Amino acid sequence: MEPTEIKWRRERLELYEKLECSAENGLDREAVLASRELFDFDASGQAIPTEFTFQHDDDAVTVVCAEIPQAAAQQWGKITWEVLAALQGGATESNDMVQTQAVTDLKDVYVGDQSIMHVTLFYTSHPDDLAPRRANEHKSERLAREISLLREMATQFEPIHMVPVNVVLASSGAILVLFQCVQ
Repeated sequence: MEPTEIKWRRERLELYEKLECSAENGLDREAVLASRELFDFDASGQAIPTEFTFQHDDDAVTVVCAEIPQAAAQQWGKITWEVLAALQGGATESNDMVQTQAVTDLKDVYVGDQSIMHVTLFYTSHPDDLAPRRANEHKSERLAREISLLREMATQFEPIHMVPVNVVLASSGAILVLFQCVQ
């Protein structure tokens, strides 16, 4: 039987290889259209994330994330702007004028806000598969309880150190930074 960590690393490597190859034959129209459904577009064509509406007020999607240090967020933000400029056929310098021009010319591109960049470690619930909840517990109470439990659990583990290993264009049109844990 394969040890859990070895299996996890092998599965992650397979996923990364699949992501890296996914756009080799161009973008997948259905995947792009599905991604576009996550955004609204203003009069000028700029993409704006769609606000998710829950079925009940007490519903919530919960995700465990790791904060990205500001210096790393700036570095990866620079990579994003360079990719956008390259897609536009423009310069790859990361100055404000090139950044603004790249986004202006590629109207239906959404660039995430660097101040809220994070690594999603795992979901504890999804919009279409919400975690069970106690009928008498309000969302704010449940989230506070879950956050408290998570913080307590986190104190029992060594810090996780991750490094970026690749930037890929997925067949959905998403540009992703792939990470690897290092020990």
